[in-house]
Formats: sequence, structure tokens, C-alpha cells
Amino acid sequence: MITSIETERLNLVPLVPSDRYLYYHLYQDRYLTRHIGGMLSYKAVQKAFELSLEYNKQTFSRYTWTIQSKEQNIKQGICALVSGKSNNADIGTILCQESHGQGLATESLKALMKYGFDCIRLEEICGFSLLQNIQSKKLMTSLGFLCKTGIESQEEGYYWSMSDMMWGKNYSKNSI
Repeated sequence: MITSIETERLNLVPLVPSDRYLYYHLYQDRYLTRHIGGMLSYKAVQKAFELSLEYNKQTFSRYTWTIQSKEQNIKQGICALVSGKSNNADIGTILCQESHGQGLATESLKALMKYGFDCIRLEEICGFSLLQNIQSKKLMTSLGFLCKTGIESQEEGYYWSMSDMMWGKNYSKNSI
């Protein structure tokens, strides 16, 4: 079952029905979604939100959290781990525009990586970024993700990977 995660500056809190406005705001914002495949329709956002709530109640298949500032107690975005084949998951985040440039994506994704590898016992965490999303490429590289061999720069984007072994080498259990 999904649990809250705490970092130095953030609380990652499981998505709940009262987070509807934040979810809709993020995924229906043309600027915020330009590098993640585009703005979703109202119906698509509604379906994704309801599915996220349902998945959060189950054994891990897809977990979604809101990113909340401890200092201001403000919801600043959403992050998720979505199970893939075998024992791996995709990782992602979307932040409100006013929260960009503060290191919140880095901090929240590190916390999800720790949760994924240390609690869920994932073997691999993956990510994807569109070619034009330079910030995402910098973020994934800074976190220690590697471009997957052979598909590094396909037309649509970059595929990123971190194994549990890489995690163990790059991060100690107490460093996050």
C-alpha cells in the first residue's frame, strides 16, 4: 500500500480526491504539458485521475503522490511510479510553473527512487523525456540515470534507466 514520503523540504502525500483541481490544472496546462506529450482533454484527465486514485489503493502497480512544500504547506506538483514489465517502474513528475527552478523535481524523484528500490524492491526505474525537454535530460543525467543503449536519441526522445545496482553504488541508504 502506498505511504507518504518525507524529504528535507517536501512531503510526498498519496493522491486523494481533494487533489482533483491540482491534477486537472497540471495536465490541462498547455505550457506545462508541452514536453510530456501535450495537454490532455478534460475526459482524459478525469479518467487518469480516477485511475490514479484507484491504483493508490492497491498493491503496487501505479502510485501517485502530490508534492507539498513543508515550509508553506502548498501543493506544488505530482509525481508517480508506474509499474512496467517484470520488476521495474517508470518515474515521472510535473510541477506547477511557479515551482520550477527550485530543485523540487530532483528532490521528489530521489525520494521516489529510494522508495522504489528500498521499499518496493524494484530492479530498475526508467524514464522518458522528449528531445526538446532539455531540463528533463539534465535532471535525469544529474540523478545518475543512463540513456538506454541503442535507443539514446530516437526521433521522439530519450529513454532513461537506473538499476538497483547503480542505485546502491550511487546512493547510500541514508543519503536521501
